[in-house]
Parts: sequence; structure tokens; C-alpha cells
Amino acid sequence: MSYSWSFHSFSDEAFHNVFGRSSPEQVSEFLELAASDLGDLSAEIAHASRSMLMSGISYDGVSPQASRAMDEVLRFAFSPEGLEAQLEVKPLSPDGIHPAVIAELVRRLNAPTPLLAALLRGRRYGQAEPADCEYCIFRPDEVSAVLKEIRNACAASEVWSAEYMPDLLQECLIEPFEVAVRAGRPVFCVLS
Repeated sequence: MSYSWSFHSFSDEAFHNVFGRSSPEQVSEFLELAASDLGDLSAEIAHASRSMLMSGISYDGVSPQASRAMDEVLRFAFSPEGLEAQLEVKPLSPDGIHPAVIAELVRRLNAPTPLLAALLRGRRYGQAEPADCEYCIFRPDEVSAVLKEIRNACAASEVWSAEYMPDLLQECLIEPFEVAVRAGRPVFCVLS
């Protein structure tokens, strides 16, 4: 099976209402949803869900095991089985982008690409450095900045590994990010 990044815009306001302002009843409903899809929830996932929904998302001072639980909660929350409707999630790309395509973009720039590099492995919410979490969230200002990095990489004079690459990038990466920029919405990226 091949992994690829998919891109989804969402409501920033809804995101902050869900993560940090959920009531105990809403947390219970989320835990029921998660249990019905993921099976028996580990103590770490249940604790991470409660904390994230009621107090907001922070990875500061969190153990690696708790970080992985938080990653799983976020990926589930953005899924159709999770809170996709409440977060007003809208798919942006018709097809996914393989991480090897992102790696080629990063190589083409031959310069630091702090945002684009997040699409190699992921970047945890609120963190600056990439992480092996298989998701990242770009704030609206970051969506514009990563789009600029993508365009700069596409404009580099390097030869593409395949002649279809420019069309693929236009359809599945540039156009989706342009839609999010025009709408002023953040983007949730997930590797699956």
C-alpha cells in the first residue's frame, strides 16, 4: 500500500470551539464515536481526548507515548467518523501526493523549506519542527507561505523526475492550497 498526503480545509473558529471549549457531554460523545471506530480506547487516548477537547492542544511537556495518543486523536477528529462535520472539513485535492513528491520539491529548492518539510513526515500542532506524526495543520498565514515554497520549488531549473510532475503538482497541491488561501482557511494535511 502506498501512502499519500491528502489536504482538507476547515473552519478555524469551529476548530477552537471543539479543541478547548468542549463540554463534558461533548467529550463523552467524542469518546463514544472514537470507541465505535477505533475499538477499545487506551487510557492514553481517552486522557488525550479529554484534555485536548476541554483544555486545547498542547504537546509541551508531554511524553512520547502521550504525543502519539494525541496524534491519533487529531487524525480521528478530522475523519468522517470523527468530527469532520463539526469542524466544517472540506476536501481540497482530488488525489493524494506521495511523500517522495514532496521530497523532490524540497530537493529542488536547495534551501530551507520549514513548512514544505512538514509534509515529509508531519508536524505536530503548535510545533515548529517536523515530527513523525503523519499529519500537520497549516494556519492561514502558513498556507500562503507553504504555497510560496511550493511555487518556488516548481520554478527551479532542475529537471523533474517524471514529466507528469508539474501537472500533478498543479492539480493536487497548488490548486488546493490556492483554494484555501482564497477562503482564508487553515489546512489539515494527513498521511494515510
